[in-house]
Amino acid sequence: MKNINKLGLGTVQWGQAYGISNNEGKTPEDEVKRILSVAKSNNIDLLDTAHHYGDSELILGKSNLKNFKIVTKTGSFKSNYISNLDKESLISTFKESLI
Repeated sequence: MKNINKLGLGTVQWGQAYGISNNEGKTPEDEVKRILSVAKSNNIDLLDTAHHYGDSELILGKSNLKNFKIVTKTGSFKSNYISNLDKESLISTFKESLI
């Protein structure tokens, strides 16, 4: 039977000071590397990020993400109809995420 992991890592603190009890600020890059190493050794392979998580995507881009799956969130739309402006914004945000 295939083993299914149901645990992923959120990366918002890797890109900005976030959280009600966060007294340390943004996670240092060397600590991110240690976290990724521990995650990999424990078969945690899902990382959750978003364009609006400050430098999170930049930090991830500097990391060895082989064997990790990345889930990223996009901005929301105000209506059920996606306008050309919404589409352009989504494409632009996506391209910035790839840099």
